[in-house]
Amino acid sequence: MKKIRKFLALILTMALTVACLPLAVGAVSGAQEPLRFNKDGKFKILVATDIHEDEKDDAKSADAMALLTNAIEELKPDLVVFNGDNATADGLENQRATIQKIVAPVAAKNIPLAVVFGNHDLEYSGVSKEEQVKIYQEYANCRMVAGPEDISGCGNYNLLIQNSAGTKDIFNLWFLDSGDYAEEGGYAYVQTDQIKWYEQTSNALKAQNGGAAMPSILFQHITVPEAYDLLEPVLLPGKGRVRGHDVYSNRFWKIKDPSNTTGTLSEGPCPPNINNGQFASWVKQGDILGAVFGHDHVNDFTGTVEGVRLIHTRAVGFKTYINGVSQGVRLITLDENNLKNFTTEMYDFADLVGKSQSIKGFDRVSKEMWWDFGYGVLGVAAAITAYVLYRVSVSYTHLTLPTTSRV
Repeated sequence: MKKIRKFLALILTMALTVACLPLAVGAVSGAQEPLRFNKDGKFKILVATDIHEDEKDDAKSADAMALLTNAIEELKPDLVVFNGDNATADGLENQRATIQKIVAPVAAKNIPLAVVFGNHDLEYSGVSKEEQVKIYQEYANCRMVAGPEDISGCGNYNLLIQNSAGTKDIFNLWFLDSGDYAEEGGYAYVQTDQIKWYEQTSNALKAQNGGAAMPSILFQHITVPEAYDLLEPVLLPGKGRVRGHDVYSNRFWKIKDPSNTTGTLSEGPCPPNINNGQFASWVKQGDILGAVFGHDHVNDFTGTVEGVRLIHTRAVGFKTYINGVSQGVRLITLDENNLKNFTTEMYDFADLVGKSQSIKGFDRVSKEMWWDFGYGVLGVAAAITAYVLYRVSVSYTHLTLPTTSRV
């Protein structure tokens, strides 16, 4: 009898231990199937960022929803990721209706959904992130969780993907709240306690993976300062050259090495002014193959820095700048047989939908395109002025002055 009691006590202890394990290590609720590679060995992730949708059902909403719906229909993703600045309505009920609106195309196909917050999800709505998580979770196949309560932000979590046989976790996806604005000025940065949580969870996954780093991709809204490592400063504006943002705004920038960096640079990347060591932590842990960002609505350049691919993604929404020129989604394809070499590409509104119903004429020209035009004019004017001054100085140097003689 004592042996039976000891056995039951042991079972109870094990059950309590399992129940107390952190949800952050890739756990899903019992009602949800784990993410799994398909029989063909592929797993496709559709990234939709900066939807900037509100409660108004107008032509701009119709365009954004058509882009999202058609992308899901044609690309057939295994997971959809909303990568921040998703719903920006005013007040709880409007925000609820807006979240339900943008989730609807995903729910119609019963596709798993992961979500991160951007700098505007709380700012514009006034609805706490914790409350918004609950609204997203009303969709049964939403995989977002609020994450640990004892670290900064809301929506810090990870999701594991099983092999096609469903016998082992072989890939990991990180989702982090990159915040909104820093007290020191500029955009927010991932906090030290978030980095510590990431490292601890990364180490746990490494142990689970037989001592090898678990191959991973990370999703967060705001890019990291190392994005500028893919660029180089230039003196004058021009095609493919943009003015930097904030602490980088004292010069123009262009892509440094086209052999390493693909895609377009259409505005100055907007990372935080403070480098809190997040990227260095990724390099140290050795598990992050790529990091996916939104925030910069017209950038889609990707490039590798110290083994980590930095991936910028253009906006979906029509209620923000870029107006009908650059809206699109990103598709990431993982290969079970080649985990460290994923592929990614952008799909444009024009390809997936066609002609915009809400944007016409000069409205199609983005704010950044106008700035580029203005900087181009200034650059030409500066060049002409410099040339004229040069010619004047040369003429003055070679000017022969009349000589006078004194008697």
